[in-house]
Amino acid sequence: MAFSASWIWKANLLPKIKMFMWLCAHNSISVKACLERRVVQDNVCPVCCNGVETILLALRDCIQLKQLWNHLGVTASNYDFWHCNLLDWFSLSVRSNDKMHDTGPPWKIV
Repeated sequence: MAFSASWIWKANLLPKIKMFMWLCAHNSISVKACLERRVVQDNVCPVCCNGVETILLALRDCIQLKQLWNHLGVTASNYDFWHCNLLDWFSLSVRSNDKMHDTGPPWKIV
């Protein structure tokens, strides 16, 4: 059975973004939820102190980041953006060639 994130290598993205997404898909990013198995004892997000620091919390769900996403044009009503798992969130973002809003950067850069 093929790994479900192999599409990352075919995406029209910068190589460093593909590599970052691949590492996220393999839970190899140094967030506390991933490090907890090996190193750290405290897995709480150091920014918001509002839950386990997972990859999704570090990239999307942290309260501080929600404000940033809002400034980039993502509204609270964008259900798909806010409620899918990591790989689906990446896939949704990569498939969208649109800008986040009229003056915002294209998704593939964000």
